[in-house]
Amino acid sequence: MSAPIAAGGLAQWTGLWWNATVPSGANVTLRFRTGDSVPVDAAWSPWSAPLPIFGMPIAVPPTHYLQYLLDLFTPSATSPSVQDVTATFTRYALTGSVETEEFDPGSLLSWGLLTINSTAPAGTSVSAAYSSDNGTSWLPASSDQDLSAALVHGIRLQITFATNDTLVSPRVESVTLRYRIASGALGNPAVSWGIAFFAFLTLLVLLRLRWHFAATGLLLIHADGRVVGNAGADGPRDEVATSAMLTLVHQFVRDSFQGPQGTGGELKSFQVDDKEVTIAKGAFLYLALVGKGTKPRALASRLVKFLSGLEGAYRPRLEKWDGLRSSTGDLEADLSWFLRKGYHAIARRGAVRYHA
Repeated sequence: MSAPIAAGGLAQWTGLWWNATVPSGANVTLRFRTGDSVPVDAAWSPWSAPLPIFGMPIAVPPTHYLQYLLDLFTPSATSPSVQDVTATFTRYALTGSVETEEFDPGSLLSWGLLTINSTAPAGTSVSAAYSSDNGTSWLPASSDQDLSAALVHGIRLQITFATNDTLVSPRVESVTLRYRIASGALGNPAVSWGIAFFAFLTLLVLLRLRWHFAATGLLLIHADGRVVGNAGADGPRDEVATSAMLTLVHQFVRDSFQGPQGTGGELKSFQVDDKEVTIAKGAFLYLALVGKGTKPRALASRLVKFLSGLEGAYRPRLEKWDGLRSSTGDLEADLSWFLRKGYHAIARRGAVRYHA
């Protein structure tokens, strides 16, 4: 039985995943219960019915905690073993912000009206600020505010989101800032107005965007949804942020490989909080790179190239994988290399030397 798992706030629990070695005739099932207090008290839900397979969606009311209980059965002296268990959930952060790059149109006379098109449910808020010194200091602003008093200089905008309910988020569809430029800039005798349009496209409560890309985790998944290998901080034993990614990865893998003629999905990437997952699909494996920031343009093609090499090198071991990590050879070394430097260096290498 596990200790209560904290979601860090009120959360919607979505699934339970585990990696196990199950000999013939043996069995592994999992039960769970949820609640809002620690230690466990009478207000917690009763234990669920056993989940016979991993990844089954769980439909329970939102709570702060989840606890699971593993049941292992064997009719012989050989026992099943469980390597790891992951509980997944969804919730929003309490606060987050997004900043634009500095915008300087040239021949600027003054800034004008700031308009923010947003939706803020009860208990949430959207606030704004602007900076005329490239982010060193910030002054508060609001929608429909005239920014003509701002310095005639390049400007950056900051949008901050907040919620007191981790199941509800404010949204911003667009931010528009008008400005005036000198007549000579357009070859027109009249002073003209311009519009700086910063499109945020339905932004949720996110952590601050990062402009430099950093790869933090790499997952290699079999066509049947089992995790074959991982590298980096975002492996399946890591913090709860990775759990939500694993849910989406597993669901996509199953849909993609099990759809009609294996064409169940063409997803290339998705985002969870401040992390983006870039994915590549092979003949029987699926590779997912977790990172933060603006990813390199060639990242997708490098993933495909690396995955193709993995499938060629490890086909005898992995195409009909027995589920044992010990049978994957030095796969972890290859994954670690790609995470450490291969994702940005593979295009400059003549060939990758796989450990298989």
